[in-house]
Amino acid sequence: MAPRYAIVECDCGVLYNRREVSLPIKDIGFFECVECGKRLEIWYGRNVPSFTRLTSQGERKTNRA
Repeated sequence: MAPRYAIVECDCGVLYNRREVSLPIKDIGFFECVECGKRLEIWYGRNVPSFTRLTSQGERKTNRA
């Protein structure tokens, strides 16, 4: 199965690239925004998300001005 990609935006404005990967064993975990600490996702299973930050809060404000 090919990885699925999506852009996820936290309430604070930070953008993340989210992709789903398959693991050989089940995993349990969570992902929190590195800027504000908000929990964006919780998972349990073999298909788990992987997040990469695309922009920071400051970059988003600068680009909108």
